[in-house]
Amino acid sequence: MLRDLAVSTAAFNLASSMILATFTLFAVRELGIGAAGFGLVFALGNVGFLAGAIVSAPIAAKGLGRALTIGALGSTLATMIIPLAAGPFAAAALLIGRFVGALSNPIYNVSLVTLIQGRVHRNSLGRVNGTFRLVDWGVVPIGALLGGVLAQTIGLRPTLLVAAVIAILRLLLMINSPARRIYAVAEESRLSMRAPAEDTAGAA
Repeated sequence: MLRDLAVSTAAFNLASSMILATFTLFAVRELGIGAAGFGLVFALGNVGFLAGAIVSAPIAAKGLGRALTIGALGSTLATMIIPLAAGPFAAAALLIGRFVGALSNPIYNVSLVTLIQGRVHRNSLGRVNGTFRLVDWGVVPIGALLGGVLAQTIGLRPTLLVAAVIAILRLLLMINSPARRIYAVAEESRLSMRAPAEDTAGAA
């Protein structure tokens, strides 16, 4: 289950970094959005992070697996909306895509961290967190480089579509993961898993 979550998160971070590497050029060069309009898209779209932080706890309370799926679904929809932006409503499409992606991010991340902390033995928590960080954030520069290379090779919009396909594959992995069926983790489950050394010390 943890492996599925690590791969799922890494896949989306790869897609997301591809989008971030090309988002500005796509908005300015292909869609013709000016500096003021682009700034407005980012400013209003990033309000989604605040909204996501507010609703993440109530959503997670209804089931961690459900929250993870909702977060993955929302972020995938965002990656699909952005490359479809065109015409007079291009700025609105980018704004919606940015907002939905920003909204989904805290919902997924809060539930992911809660799940890891609740399911992993406390003696292994640092190692597991370190592994997640290495895998999930190690792909970010790779995605940025890949996005730049693809943008020069096949164009900006096709590159964004490739990122959307990666995000869709990630969503399918998330949907088929056992993590989707987890409702909650008992906080005491990890705390009660004492290491043998601790048991020996207590007995002495």
